[in-house]
Amino acid sequence: MEFHEKWINWVIETGNKGILEKIGEKCYMNIEWTKALPEFSGEKTKENILAFLQRTSPGILFTSTKRGIRVNLNNEECECPLVKSGITTNSKLCEGSKNFYKLMYEKIFNIDAEIEIIETVLRNKSSCIFEIIIPE
Repeated sequence: MEFHEKWINWVIETGNKGILEKIGEKCYMNIEWTKALPEFSGEKTKENILAFLQRTSPGILFTSTKRGIRVNLNNEECECPLVKSGITTNSKLCEGSKNFYKLMYEKIFNIDAEIEIIETVLRNKSSCIFEIIIPE
């Protein structure tokens, strides 16, 4: 393992929640496709948000929950560029992804949202699933 890979793994392993959230934020800010995300413009009901997500994100599974919307990325491999490039497989990185998705859905819907991780590929599950908790 090269020096930069060792260093990145050390940061992830020893990082607190704030550091891991910052990793997700920097990733969100530097990935080009996030700049072209569709923006929702309608009444912000859970039903409207769910319909918008189903229409604009084919292949991802969305279901309504009591607190918001469950998102199943329907993936068998981790989508994180650090994992895809072979730099790390540390499941603590999922906390960074949590903040990535928080920022993404806040931008799309112009709301304050929270994300709760349900399961992830890096945590030995078959897909990444999280819940967008939509404020009342």
